[in-house]
Amino acid sequence: LPIVIDGAEVFRIRHSVGPYSIPTRVENIQRRLAKAKSDKQYQNLVENIRAVNQRQVAEIMMGNEPLVIVSDQDAKAEGLTDRMTLAERQAARLKQALLLSIESHRPGSLLIAAAKTGVSALALLLSLMVLNWFFPRIYTWIEVAKGKKIRSLRIQNAELISDQTLADVLIGVLRVIRVATVIALLGIFIPLALSFFPETRGIANDIVDWAVQPVVGVALPA
Repeated sequence: LPIVIDGAEVFRIRHSVGPYSIPTRVENIQRRLAKAKSDKQYQNLVENIRAVNQRQVAEIMMGNEPLVIVSDQDAKAEGLTDRMTLAERQAARLKQALLLSIESHRPGSLLIAAAKTGVSALALLLSLMVLNWFFPRIYTWIEVAKGKKIRSLRIQNAELISDQTLADVLIGVLRVIRVATVIALLGIFIPLALSFFPETRGIANDIVDWAVQPVVGVALPA
């Protein structure tokens, strides 16, 4: 199970420790992280996150409190032979993720995120305006081109497909392309806008996973 900071996975807990199952360990770590945020020296605590080797386990410390317990089984589950190597790696990732979270919650960072969202929304609006300008003109051109540039398909004197049918098929295909393009633009804009804000970054990741996994499953079947 993952340890998540602002919707982003930092590392995973892959093994139980003593009576503590994997879900319990993850819940305890997330609870300790949430509790630490109320400390007035929170940023200083984050900056001094460190790994300490004890007799039977390694600990990732935040101040004087153990935040994560790292066992030999945890290291083995990650393909490592030394628990301290894993503890130091996880401590570094945790510190980096928490410092990034602190920075992204500052008022200036939130204003920048709002500005990025506004620019993205403007780009989406302009793209939709271009689509609404472009496709109707293509439809009109096809209607005008019937019987001229778009002609019936014939074999000798037998008409297989009339110019009207060809025009209708072309317009139908273009309408499908238009709808697909709008859906694709919305599919890009929505997770992009959500990713700018730490509170909604996890939702953005979930949307991307939901959209990408079926495609990967078809392109790269197991």
